[in-house]
Amino acid sequence: MKIMFITPWSDERFKTTPDIGLGYLASLARNAGHEATILDCLRDGLDLDDFERAVREYGPDVAAM
Repeated sequence: MKIMFITPWSDERFKTTPDIGLGYLASLARNAGHEATILDCLRDGLDLDDFERAVREYGPDVAAM
């Protein structure tokens, strides 16, 4: 299963702070045999169009925030 963990836009989070919780979840998913990635909209400076493009290109079976 392809899983995409997403960190959405937020004014309350600094761009340099990684979301360690999503990192743990992605690691657990990979260890369970799934393909997992993290899409961090703040870190990558994505606007809505870039976000939509990234999700479509990866084609996840499940997306989680």
